[in-house]
This record gives sequence, structure tokens and C-alpha cells, in this order.
Amino acid sequence: MGLLDERVRRQNSTTTESALVQGVLERAPSLLAVPDELIGETMNKTILCVDDADPVLQLYGRLFEEHGYKVILASNGWEGLDALKHHKVDCVILDYDMPDMNGAAVVKQLALLAAAPPVILVSGSDPPRELQAEVEAFVAKPMRIAQLLERVAGVIDAEAQGRAGRQDVLRRAWCGWSSRDK
Repeated sequence: MGLLDERVRRQNSTTTESALVQGVLERAPSLLAVPDELIGETMNKTILCVDDADPVLQLYGRLFEEHGYKVILASNGWEGLDALKHHKVDCVILDYDMPDMNGAAVVKQLALLAAAPPVILVSGSDPPRELQAEVEAFVAKPMRIAQLLERVAGVIDAEAQGRAGRQDVLRRAWCGWSSRDK
């Protein structure tokens, strides 16, 4: 595939993704509702969302804020890494397919940090299998909102329980690694 073909594929993918996100934001506000008893569990937890598609970032911001999380948005890997220098983050939602610095490159940089936050990789394509050992969970696009919320809560909960309780939660979080494996 040539460079022009790749740019057209990315543009078409982003356009389709934007339309899907707009549909969720406009037609399904009840999907973002959360029972009051669950909000207390998420208070004071911060999620860094890194994605090159602005509509996806808008969805993440609204979704996680409605569920009581503090949210930091970054439109590329460099911005995400910079945000980590200035904020304590409990979880990173990271898009794999981004120009300039893809999710794999961000994960490599995170590995250099003394206390890297757990990462949930999000992608419309199948990222390399070797990333499975580097991130805590994977969510395939198009995603179910409930699945994303479950992954975030599970990863943050596993982090709070420490490494021992983390392995069981992470095993469950990886059950959907490949969208083609389902």
C-alpha cells in the first residue's frame, strides 16, 4: 500500500469514526448516565485519553466525566507524554493508530517511567501481539461503551489491589484481544 493509499484509508476511517461518535453524543445521552452510588468509586481518579480523532476525545471526556472521573485529553502521543509530566494519572486510554507517534511508541516511552500508569489500548485494527505484555487491556473499535467502562474500572481496581489481584483482572481484560478472534 502506498503512502497516498494509507492517508486516504486513515481519512476515511476517521470520518466514519467521527460519524459514529457524533451519533452516540447526539442520540444516546442515556448511555452516559451513571447511578449515583457508582460515582463515589471513581472520584479522585484521573484518566488520560490519547486519541488523534477529536470526536473520540469529546466522547471520552463526556463519558468519563459523567462517570465521576477527572479527564485529561491529548490529541497525540507527544501531548499524552507531556501530560504525564504534570499530572498524576490512574489510567491511560491510548489509541493505537495515530500518526507521528503510534500507541506502540507511546507504550515504549511509558516503560521508561518509574511509575507508569496502566494502559488500555484502543484500536480499530489488530495491534502487534507483543504489545499484550506491555499494556493492561485492549478494547476493539468500534467499542461498546459498557465494555470500555468495565475495562477502565477493572484496571484501576486491579492497580488499587496491587500486583497480586491484578493478574486475574488482566486475564479477563484480554479476552477480547483480537476483534477477529471473537
